[in-house]
Amino acid sequence: MKWIDKMRVDCRTVSEHPIKRQQRLLELSFGSSSSSLTEEEIKSLKDLIACKC
Repeated sequence: MKWIDKMRVDCRTVSEHPIKRQQRLLELSFGSSSSSLTEEEIKSLKDLIACKC
């Protein structure tokens, strides 16, 4: 993370820090218990993963 912070100081950008973004998204996805999948959604995802398109 130290090197990424250094690169971001040297290179000005509007993008979000990649590691902090990943941590924020993980908190959003796992921080809420109301985001659980229904049985139908789980089945749909399993079908999608099994598809060899």
